[in-house]
Order: sequence, then C-alpha cells, then structure tokens
Amino acid sequence: TRRAGLSAFWIGCSCMPDIKDLEEDVYRINDVVRGAHSLVIAVGNRKGEPGRDTSALLLEWGSRMWTFPEALLSPNDKYIEIFTRGSDLNRPLVIAKKELPAWAWADAEIARQLMDNFSGSLTLSRLELVSLTMKVLHARQTDAYLKGDMAYALMGLLRRRPMVDSTDSEFQAFARLSLANDNDQLLERLICVLPKTMNEQWLRSDDAWD
Repeated sequence: TRRAGLSAFWIGCSCMPDIKDLEEDVYRINDVVRGAHSLVIAVGNRKGEPGRDTSALLLEWGSRMWTFPEALLSPNDKYIEIFTRGSDLNRPLVIAKKELPAWAWADAEIARQLMDNFSGSLTLSRLELVSLTMKVLHARQTDAYLKGDMAYALMGLLRRRPMVDSTDSEFQAFARLSLANDNDQLLERLICVLPKTMNEQWLRSDDAWD
C-alpha cells in the first residue's frame, strides 16, 4: 500500500464484520474491487501441510467462488501482483490481468471468455454473460452462507441488484436476479429453454430442442 502511494488497503477475507447487516454488505464486495487502485493476491501453504509452489496455490485461490468476480472486476490497466508466504516479498509474481485465467482457473477455456468481456476485448450478450458465469461459479467451492450465494456472487457483476432474501432457495435467488436484469421476451425464452426432463438440475443450459 505504501509502495503504491495509497492511504488504505482492503482485505476480502477479514473486512466483513460479524453484524446483523452482513447480508446487505457481503454482496457489495465487488463494488470495493471496482473502485480499487489495483489487485494483490496473497497465497500461502497452511501450517503443517506440504509446501506447494505459487502455481499450485494460485489454482487453489482460483477454485473459490468469491474470488472469481473480484478478479473479473479488478482494474484493467494494472498488473496483478501475487505474493507467496515465505518467499521474497520484494519480488512478487507480476502478471497482466488477461493472463490470470491460465494461472488461476482450471476451466480457463470458459472463464477466459468472461475475463475478455470485462477486459473489453470481447462483448458477450446479456444471456451469454449470465449463463457462462453461472456455469463457472457452479464449478467453484465456497462455505455456504445462504442458499442463494451463487446468485449473489453473480449479482455483483450485474447492474440491478434485488435485496438479498435469506429465505430464498438457490433457484429463487437466481430467478429474482434474472427478472430484475433481463426480462424482455420472457415467455418466448421460457419455451426455448424447456428442460429435457422435468427433474433435471435447474441451472443446466441444454434444452429439449437442442
């Protein structure tokens, strides 16, 4: 922070207070990243576990759900510095934002499309943005806080954000978010995504019509 000439830093894993308003605040993390000067990633081996190198630790970082939107929204014009506990902290690994998928995401082929969209080199349609993001978030790990966490992680990437409802199921949270952001031609689109079987998982993107 001092080296960057800034007056403050924000740490995603330790800056959320244990208060009643947490539900309203935790899903605004992405707004902090949007306004940030730059993104720094700090990784390290847990005490007592075999030492892994920076590449392996970065893949573990990239497997977590809440880190994904933070990476997408980080500044496009700044390099990302990656510090590894126990290494020379004066010589971090420095990579361009567009290079992060190859370093941190096992599903880089899909996730790169989202990175390119937020970096400005590719424009996804509204439907493509939501469907690809849900596929990527679903493949990631998280310690569940609410059933709708996956939709709330997606919420930070979209313009309209309905209030968090702790009673929502995963599908209800996603449905409310989708209707708030993109509800034109709703009946036509519902027909187009008729599921192959009525008991299949709701977030599957294939349909009866192929």
